[in-house]
Amino acid sequence: MERLDWLVKKSKRQSVAVGRDFLRRPASNQKSQAPLGPVLRGGRGGEVRLKLYLSILLLGVRKPHRVQLPPRSWAEILGLEDPDGNGARRINDAIRWLERHKLIATERPTGEPPIAWPLHESGSGFEYARPGDVKGYTYASLPVQFWYRGWILWLSSAAIASLLILLELQRGRNSPDPVAPRRLNERYCLSDEIWAKGVSELKGLGLVTVNKATSGDHAERRRYRNNFKVIVEVLDDEPKISDVTAQGAVA
Repeated sequence: MERLDWLVKKSKRQSVAVGRDFLRRPASNQKSQAPLGPVLRGGRGGEVRLKLYLSILLLGVRKPHRVQLPPRSWAEILGLEDPDGNGARRINDAIRWLERHKLIATERPTGEPPIAWPLHESGSGFEYARPGDVKGYTYASLPVQFWYRGWILWLSSAAIASLLILLELQRGRNSPDPVAPRRLNERYCLSDEIWAKGVSELKGLGLVTVNKATSGDHAERRRYRNNFKVIVEVLDDEPKISDVTAQGAVA
């Protein structure tokens, strides 16, 4: 928690914008995947990749968006066991994966910690631009309390991915539009299993509410949609560890 406090204070930010191209399938090619899906693969490895990537976005706030920290420090920030050994190795694996998939670029100065900076969130390898600076470009706005209150340590990768998608859908509104399950499957790259697990975890922790909405009269086939709402204020408090454990999140 001390490391996370340092990270947030160093960033001097209130929120982190995660661009829609990281979350959504490209509109021009619905058969392709957004980077979020591949990032999640690999169990615990996918979880480290996602949390590290989001933390690089948090810290790389100003041009040239470069972040230089030893792998051991990243391992401590993300609460990995054995930060000097296996924890640092897992961070190095995650850095190499993110670099190989063109989500970040790196430099490795001799005798110094690696330097990393984000590339365009689509995985195109293009230069990074903060999503909030691009007119008309939608994004998920993740409050820094996600780090400061320790949520990043306790939420599973499925819950974090689902939270990002719901934040992008909500876009700061109090009453987001209802979403049909098929539309979610078409637009985003989460499997039904990961989506169900993530939303269930978020509901159990009070971060999300879900209400059913129907359309069509007695002469028409009923259509069902889900009304999701992220209760962002819940992030202002530390998660209740007993609730997290009951949801099966990985510490």
